[in-house]
Amino acid sequence: CCQLLYLLFVTTFRFLVWYCFSQVLQASLDEYAESYNMHKIRKQTGVNLPTGFSPNFIFEHADQLDAGKGLLGVLN
Repeated sequence: CCQLLYLLFVTTFRFLVWYCFSQVLQASLDEYAESYNMHKIRKQTGVNLPTGFSPNFIFEHADQLDAGKGLLGVLN
């Protein structure tokens, strides 16, 4: 009986913590991902994709950088 009540309490507590803090956690993760994708990638030799730019810049200007040549085709 006590073990069942304990499990119910723990499960409810975890759900409440997740419900209360999930938006705060997601906002923090989004901010980290945005700041990480703003840094420049160092120049590299022997790679197919463009280097020396930030990942966001490469994604937004893929056509101008000819970034499609490093992609693999989808196999059926």
